[in-house]
Amino acid sequence: MSWTEKKFYETLLYDGKIKDQTINFGEVDIEIIGFTNDTIELVNCHITAKNISFKDIKNQNLSIRFTSCSLNTKLRFENCKFQNLEFMNITNLIALYMIDYASNEKSLLELNRFYFLYDNETKETHLETYFYFNGCNFLSEFYLKKVKHYGSNFILENNVFGSNSKYYESFSINSSKLNNVAIAKNQFKSIFLFRNCSFTFKIKDKLKYRNTIFIENVFNKIAFSGCNFEDKTSFLDCTFNDVANFERIENLNNSSLLFTGCEFSKYTTFSNALVSSLSFKRTTFHNIASFQEAEFKTLILDKVSFEKFAYFDGIKITKRTCNRATLRTIKQQLQSAENKIDYNRFRAYELAAYNKELKWNKNFRDKFILSATWLATGFDYSWMRALVFTLLSGFLFYSLFFIWESYMYPFDLSYWKKFLSGYFRFLLITDFYNPLAKEREFLTHPLSWFLFILGKVVIAFGIYEMIQAFRKFKA
Repeated sequence: MSWTEKKFYETLLYDGKIKDQTINFGEVDIEIIGFTNDTIELVNCHITAKNISFKDIKNQNLSIRFTSCSLNTKLRFENCKFQNLEFMNITNLIALYMIDYASNEKSLLELNRFYFLYDNETKETHLETYFYFNGCNFLSEFYLKKVKHYGSNFILENNVFGSNSKYYESFSINSSKLNNVAIAKNQFKSIFLFRNCSFTFKIKDKLKYRNTIFIENVFNKIAFSGCNFEDKTSFLDCTFNDVANFERIENLNNSSLLFTGCEFSKYTTFSNALVSSLSFKRTTFHNIASFQEAEFKTLILDKVSFEKFAYFDGIKITKRTCNRATLRTIKQQLQSAENKIDYNRFRAYELAAYNKELKWNKNFRDKFILSATWLATGFDYSWMRALVFTLLSGFLFYSLFFIWESYMYPFDLSYWKKFLSGYFRFLLITDFYNPLAKEREFLTHPLSWFLFILGKVVIAFGIYEMIQAFRKFKA
């Protein structure tokens, strides 16, 4: 038996449920207006239509459910206020508009609960749905679970999540893959949890954004724990009024997170995060921020203000391509936290970055000092490297000195004892007598004095750097 628009509407109106039906309206717009029943439920139905629109429904007890349905249509909800909207194990849906701004007047949609989920027994479904939520008020629950979204867009704009009431509220997107995400100008009044989600950006339609974007949102407590941000993701001019949790976000291959003009009011954590590139620009942390045990290929802190402590204990930056300002900021925060071990590590990174910036023809003095320090200890105050530097540089200058003092004598391998004895005397920086003479004799030739004094200076420098290496954890 074929279905007409009238039959479809009357069945929902009087029975409230349609099950195991294949309904093909073709290129027809279906409108359900002012529906007063308490339940609309479609189970295991295959529906084809151009659009199915729910308009002007004002029933605080109404629940609309789609279970195991294939919806080859665009669903629209406009100017409605009802209790629940649920999608369970949907196999196909062209688009979900809540609300579509087709007219100049802004319509309003208010729901107590919104669910879009898949249970553990359902085979993974790849959705090409165009998700568009604009101007909605979700009072108690907004829940997406195991949604695998591979096409089109996922857009949340100008919505309100939560009501600041004392009653139970739950807002989360769990174990889902979302493509072409734009979350803009929303108010998150309650806790919102993104758990183990993946955000991708693959253009299929014309978009006004060029990457995954969170822009001008006001967050309460927010968590992105265990999420995977693929490619570029931008947080622009967002306000975080409570705890912001980015722990264990993980993608060292191609993730790029940028926070610009953001404000974090409470505790913020990126602990144990694995991110290829993380950047903060014109961002303020009013409370404690933690980056402990996190790993990045690149980290940039540009005009970032930490009003309290920022913990960078155990942080790893594998490519060390950070600018000097970033390294200095991290170093200062480690010093404030009295973390001498990581402080010295980032002090070495900063010196290495500064040495790379300097040019011999413009900054000869600083370049010479830093290059000498690098030769002696490698900027990380390695006592073993300083010892090797001292022995080798002393050996080089002593060899030149020995050759100059002995060039008039025939070559004889039996001189090796005299050579070694003189070498050990040469290493004594307070001994200014000729190391090749048995008696206490001063040198007489100017070149001998030059090689002798220059060698002593280099040896003294190596010994000083070795002492500093043993003192690097001292106050």
